Amino acid sequence: MDFEEAKLNPSAVFDRPADVVAEAGLSREQKLAVLRQWEYDAREMEVAEEENMRGGANRVKLADVLAALDEVDPNRGGGDASPTKQGGE
Repeated sequence: MDFEEAKLNPSAVFDRPADVVAEAGLSREQKLAVLRQWEYDAREMEVAEEENMRGGANRVKLADVLAALDEVDPNRGGGDASPTKQGGE
């Protein structure tokens, strides 16, 4: 498993966010980095879909990514509510 590739494009390395959580070869910080990128990607896809640009049929749901993030970091306090669609402030 190539961490650098996973960090840049999580869906190229993992089938679903839960696979990141289960990956024994990654540290907690590495898992968070991969999942945060996946969260950003999922939010970008939601924005694109709102603008009538369709994503791939097998894309990951934002809720699945957020659940994986909560599993790795239960105290992150992120939820899925955010001031911007991409999760930033």
